[in-house]
Amino acid sequence: MTSTVRIVGTMSINQGKRDELTALIDAMHKVMREKDPGTLTHDWYIDEAGSECVVHEVYASSEAALAHMANVSEQLGRLFELGTIVSAVVCGDPSPEARAALAGFGAKILPTLKTY
Repeated sequence: MTSTVRIVGTMSINQGKRDELTALIDAMHKVMREKDPGTLTHDWYIDEAGSECVVHEVYASSEAALAHMANVSEQLGRLFELGTIVSAVVCGDPSPEARAALAGFGAKILPTLKTY
């Protein structure tokens, strides 16, 4: 059985970088539409002050999450110039390879207990 991988990340946005972040997210979504069929959800939320954001990601599998990271690696590099990861929580049962990749983001893994 292939397990979905869900990620909720929060990031502080460097002062005055909201517009650049929004443009970068648009560029990431363009790449994802072309190359990431296994990305099921990639929603961003930004506070009114433009200082904090949350991303909610759902991937069909660990392989899809890894493919996404590879496909948007250029944008991810730029993303970390615009802000700082505050937290990353991974819900599900990512493969050892996906766990290793997510560890680079300081992600906390919460394995599946039960699903309905």
